Amino acid sequence: MIRSIARLASLTPLMTLAPLAGQTVQIDFGRSDNQTAGNWNNVHGPNGQVLSTPSIALIDDQGDPTAYTLNTDFSSGGSWAGSGADYSGTKPAPFDTPPATATDDSLFIREPASTTFTLSGLDPSLVYEIACYGARGNNGGATQFTVTDETGTLPVQLVDNYQNATNVATFSELVPDTANEITVVVTGVFSENGSGSNTAQQSSGALNAIILTGSLPPDDDNDGMPNRYETENGTDPNDDGTVGETSPGAKDGPNGALGDFDSDGLTNLQEFLGQNSSGVSSGYGQTLSGTADSDSDNVNDGDEVDGALNVWDEFGFPDGPPGLPTDPHDSDSDDDTLTDGEEILTYNTDPNFGDSDLDDLPDAYEVANGLDPAVGTGDDGASGDPDMDNLVNSAELSIGTHPQDPDSDDDDLLDGDEVNVYISNPLLPDSDGDFLEDGDEVLVHLTDPLLIDTDSDGHRDNIEVLAGLDPDDELSLPAFAPVSWELDALTSTAQIINTGTSLYAQNFNGSETVVNGVTFAEMTVAGSVKASPEVQTTMASQANDSSIYNDAVPELSGLLETVWFNGGDPLKNNIAITGLTPGKTYVVQMARADDRDAGTIPGRWFFIDDLGGDTAVDPVGPTNTIYGGSTNPTILMTGTFTATSTVQGFSHGHNLSDGTYSGTQIPFIQVREAEAPAGFTISVLGFDAGAFQIQATGLDTGTQYQLVRSENLADGFPTIVDGPRLPAGTSDIFEDSSPPTEQGFYRLEEVLVTP
Repeated sequence: MIRSIARLASLTPLMTLAPLAGQTVQIDFGRSDNQTAGNWNNVHGPNGQVLSTPSIALIDDQGDPTAYTLNTDFSSGGSWAGSGADYSGTKPAPFDTPPATATDDSLFIREPASTTFTLSGLDPSLVYEIACYGARGNNGGATQFTVTDETGTLPVQLVDNYQNATNVATFSELVPDTANEITVVVTGVFSENGSGSNTAQQSSGALNAIILTGSLPPDDDNDGMPNRYETENGTDPNDDGTVGETSPGAKDGPNGALGDFDSDGLTNLQEFLGQNSSGVSSGYGQTLSGTADSDSDNVNDGDEVDGALNVWDEFGFPDGPPGLPTDPHDSDSDDDTLTDGEEILTYNTDPNFGDSDLDDLPDAYEVANGLDPAVGTGDDGASGDPDMDNLVNSAELSIGTHPQDPDSDDDDLLDGDEVNVYISNPLLPDSDGDFLEDGDEVLVHLTDPLLIDTDSDGHRDNIEVLAGLDPDDELSLPAFAPVSWELDALTSTAQIINTGTSLYAQNFNGSETVVNGVTFAEMTVAGSVKASPEVQTTMASQANDSSIYNDAVPELSGLLETVWFNGGDPLKNNIAITGLTPGKTYVVQMARADDRDAGTIPGRWFFIDDLGGDTAVDPVGPTNTIYGGSTNPTILMTGTFTATSTVQGFSHGHNLSDGTYSGTQIPFIQVREAEAPAGFTISVLGFDAGAFQIQATGLDTGTQYQLVRSENLADGFPTIVDGPRLPAGTSDIFEDSSPPTEQGFYRLEEVLVTP
């Protein structure tokens, strides 16, 4: 980075013209053809037009230049009045002596328009009086004047301007604000005393002239500091420094001009005049004689304006102290988020320039990240790599990684490798949002950290990992437990199951909703993959559409009108749920609503696993469609399965009438442990003469039962080893006479007998 010479000009205090006490400035507002000659300032323009934002350097009534500037903002309204509105009658003082050209014509402002005038470059050691005159000859209303100075916005003054011979808005003892400015806003308003053929004409304001006068404020002890300044800063306005003087007549006591009441290295008068300790203007304006550190940056005002503690000179070399001064009103002179005190007293950096060592690494960045902001070479420079992650410091700054941490996101991949080799995000441990960290994908599973389904088999990488499969092999597919699905029209909240232990219930793209005592958590997911840690899909979109459901059951609307969905990619119809315990039986519920116009996209049939999807009558009749119209029922899908692993998957979507896949949409899901069936319990398990036996109690003697066996929990318990039969009583023993030699899983089932 190159230090610009322009920086020197911006930091070197500039001497300005010092207005004199009693100096008067006269400003004429009106048409270009009616300007006032002599020692008047003219703000003018063609009849009916305005200037955009004129800025005028003002002269005084002797024709001498001042330090004052008038900035005018016409953006809210205003134009130059025609000659028919001129008022040539008697004028009130002090506008009774100026030439008629200064007071007859005007700036025309009609309610609710307003024009803002800002007087800049004012002397903070003076107080000001502003006299405003407005008059119209043919019609008019009132002109509202609103003035703001250091003390705030003063009470509004109104001047009736129709043939105004008596009214002047005068604001006295005005104090320039911290920017050495005073603002005047001029607005036209309605007046009952106005004249005109309509309300608009009675709402016409005018500004003809302004007279600005600066004067010294009261100074009872004649020590050069106004009473107001002394009172505000805690010194005695009636003590010129006599009290506490070091010798008779020295007048260097703490309250006088030569005293240093706050012990900051500047006399009270130097602070009032905005000077450094040499008595030269600091360029930073007035400081507080009662506060040693006006900006609370831990560097006293005197040290700031003198540069007494700053080692950095105007050329950017640490050759001091003293160095360049800093702004005593700004705790961070170079706006680099390090205070001047921190830069000067702690970090030894340049408080006036944000990159002290010119290495293109901001001082604040280097400090925050353990680099030396005063050294621009080696590990501390732009080309350094102190964490040896194959990213130089300038790249880490640009990307947002930590230059002292080789693995900013703690995913076991170096930041440089993520950026340059794997093109993954070094700030996100899971770049693709598939719940596998990038390091695990690259180093353990050999999957792509930017793809949620590396082998494009329709199953997320992490689901394949949880299922113990190879996520980089498209032929390695999960073998989930079979699910027994029931499909019903959802017409009541009572159909939402609330028994059995809840694992989770989620409302996709919707807010938290309670239905039948079940709390469905808000699940809104940003980004292009819709998944939660518990429910994972490859769907890409979400929607909120009240037309999906006709509010037949209002309590269900919050569940059914927000969805996750995707278009016609058949590899995106798989849904996986996690957090399961192998061997436990679970119930999963989802729904599908679509009451949109049946004629929009007819003939799309939804499916769940192998059920439905191909004809108008399977599985629930001709209403099994999206865009089914207002009579289309909402379909509730309830599935029961016994988990064979910690994850379970199923597919859901809709097909076109020819069987081709067309999309997926789900509004909510809940997963619960299934309640144990009432009626019998297993009381004894064991072996007898090589046979495996269980004893059940609470049996129904009129119901048939069978004992079934599974080798691995994934085959759906295909082998019947005892039964079906009626029990010998309410308690009976069922056995497997030839149990497997390694492992087996058993289930005692009721058998439904079809008449």
